[in-house]
Amino acid sequence: MILDGCFSLGVHVDEQSTILDHLAQVLRQLNGVTDHLVSVLPAIESRLARLEEDLATVVHGVSGNGPEVSIDGKLDGIQRDLQRAAADRAEHKLEVLRQLLDRNIDVFRQIQNTNLGLSNLLMPPENAWSPMFDADEWRAGKRPETAPVAKVPLQSSVCRQEDFATDWLTYWCVQLDIFPQYGRKWWEFAFICQALWERGLLAPGHSGLGFGVGIERLPALFAQLGCTVVATDAPFDHAEATGWADSSVQYAADGLGSLRYDEICDPDTFFQRVRFRAVDMNEVPSDLANRFDFTWSSCAFEHLGSLDAGARFVERSIECLVPGGVAVHTTEYTLDPLRTVETGPTVLYRALDLAALMDRIRSSGHEVEPLDLDIGNGLLDRYVDLPPYRTEPHLKLALEGFVTTSIGLIIRKGES
Repeated sequence: MILDGCFSLGVHVDEQSTILDHLAQVLRQLNGVTDHLVSVLPAIESRLARLEEDLATVVHGVSGNGPEVSIDGKLDGIQRDLQRAAADRAEHKLEVLRQLLDRNIDVFRQIQNTNLGLSNLLMPPENAWSPMFDADEWRAGKRPETAPVAKVPLQSSVCRQEDFATDWLTYWCVQLDIFPQYGRKWWEFAFICQALWERGLLAPGHSGLGFGVGIERLPALFAQLGCTVVATDAPFDHAEATGWADSSVQYAADGLGSLRYDEICDPDTFFQRVRFRAVDMNEVPSDLANRFDFTWSSCAFEHLGSLDAGARFVERSIECLVPGGVAVHTTEYTLDPLRTVETGPTVLYRALDLAALMDRIRSSGHEVEPLDLDIGNGLLDRYVDLPPYRTEPHLKLALEGFVTTSIGLIIRKGES
């Protein structure tokens, strides 16, 4: 039976192989190493036996009960033999292990560098995914009593199960009128809102610029809170060429109409405060520079063709801010520290890629909230959704053969 999900070992996943296949392969290789070591033990033991005989001869000569021998010469010879035998055995072991590592480098790198456990290989029980609130009451219009959280404070961080038990995430789900449940997209929206809120930017008199907004609810909420917003998405010809125009979920096909949510913001206020503009994120127009108090994007810049293109966009988005303004972006984060997808429709950022980007941004005189790369140890943190994906949301998934999740970055433009 092919599992539709598992608790991740952090291993490389593709459509032809499951986690159990990888484990079985590694175990077979380890068994082969053991068998080989057992086969060479008799030769090693024979060599040691001969050395023991030589040592007995030396002792016999020293005691006067045997022929004269050159003690120094014999001891030197025995020492050289022992060193050679030990070196041969160590080198042989290293070579066997080296070959094993070469054949299973992807498996070992992932197992070594994540703290995802081996303890469970089955999907979490259904009650682990239970919503935090009653769905029937939500559909009936009842909402939990919530209040904004003045300051968490948020850092640049990874999506984790523990965040879904916080007041700040619940509050923003209610404000966005999205039913609170475990899903990384919900986390991304709440992360962006909270990061801007606790920095005092979601208030009358502030302006925001959103990139790749699709049909997000964020522009409507920000307008309701008193902000003026320029919401952007790819030009239609570009979206059509790249396949995004076919997605009713991801692309703002109707422009401003795709962003209208009357349950969040009344139409008059919305159309007064929100404008839509087609913008290619690879070529952000210069007339948007130095105009906005905040910019944001939700898992958009990993779709710009390469890791470098996404990084350049983040830097360009900072240029759109007034001094002291804040950029909040979420993107795809891979748990693999070494390998990734560097080019293509969806790229995956490693810790080293993000660290290099943060260094560049800081060297340009801007501030970056520290990266918190703790991937969590909750029941749902350890679950990785495999293709074909569940209809329900998830926190981690196998994407392009890698274990990924969402990460949020918070950047403040320098005052100069």
